[in-house]
Amino acid sequence: MTEMLIRLFIKNRDNPTDSKVRGTYGKFASVIGMIINLMLFSGKLIVGLMANSIAIISDSVNNLSDAATSFINLFGFIMSGKPADKDHPFGHGRIEYITGLIMSFLILLIGFEFARTSFDRIIHPETIHFSIPMIFVLAASILLKFWLFFFYRKIGNRIASQSIIAASVDSISDVLVTLVTLIALVVSQFTTISIDGYVGLVVSAVVLYAGYKVAKDALSPLLGRTPDLETVKTLSSILTSDPNVLGVHDVILHDYGPGRVIASAHVEVSSHANFMDVHDAVDLLEKRIVNEMGIPTTIHMDPINADDEKTKELREFIRKAIGNISPKLSLHDFRMVTGKTHTNLIFDLSVPSEIKMSNDEIRAKLEEELAVYGKETYFLVIQFDRYFL
Repeated sequence: MTEMLIRLFIKNRDNPTDSKVRGTYGKFASVIGMIINLMLFSGKLIVGLMANSIAIISDSVNNLSDAATSFINLFGFIMSGKPADKDHPFGHGRIEYITGLIMSFLILLIGFEFARTSFDRIIHPETIHFSIPMIFVLAASILLKFWLFFFYRKIGNRIASQSIIAASVDSISDVLVTLVTLIALVVSQFTTISIDGYVGLVVSAVVLYAGYKVAKDALSPLLGRTPDLETVKTLSSILTSDPNVLGVHDVILHDYGPGRVIASAHVEVSSHANFMDVHDAVDLLEKRIVNEMGIPTTIHMDPINADDEKTKELREFIRKAIGNISPKLSLHDFRMVTGKTHTNLIFDLSVPSEIKMSNDEIRAKLEEELAVYGKETYFLVIQFDRYFL
């Protein structure tokens, strides 16, 4: 059914990486979500009021919040689709993340209100009026939300939209909440214990967690998250496929919204190579990355002496010394400057966030290793990179 709707309403559906097609997918998913959640809100609110059940009323307001988030998603896709202008040269794609953050605040507010009302119902229990329409509406809600989960997931994965994927997770959690509500209300007919308020608390906990998850997913790209590892691997493999490239480091991906990524990278090249030939190869690599990955990339060339035997020997020694400290450390841009009294070993050292040692501690350990190497005097000139891949 999902594919049939896509074929019916989305032109050029087989080109989801195109920004206009992606926007159409996002707006279509948001409108469908709004319609279904408003239907569920109306149905649950009516039977919840008829049954005097805080659990069903809370569940209905949860659907209203889902409809509101769909509207915010729709607004986000409309605004993020605006073209770049003088004040925003990289477009408006990050609006999608901002709308997700606003959406999370609304969900959290509703979750806190659910919890307050449910706690009050536990202290002051009231009789629930059980009815067949209640069963019908809740069962229909489970089926519709289950379909909406697959619908959101398919479109979210197709256009790589975190907000739509988050909506799919929210939908499957709604299925579980409504199922628990349905079971609890049926069980309540066979016991004098009022569990309506407790079920309402369960619903509020799920809503609060959903709000936290949406907030986390929205804040992460705004603050600057670690880039997707597969994207970095693909980009690096393209760069190293050229024989002129001896190494890749300092890869940075700048996220300006879904489908709007700009990259920069440093490549090591031989200092003895023809500059014009290497520059031409780098130009071709930049074009290839755009064609294959859709990512505009700026490449910086770092010349290294790859032929001098003494340099190669010391580079390998330092590489092994670094590996003894941690295999997660990596060396690049190694060069050697020889003087009358001492030799400077100059290099960059990439230090991932999980390494808790300070720069001074790492340097001291390397100096200990270097002290036993030969009779010459060596000084370490290290640039510590803690912010790059």
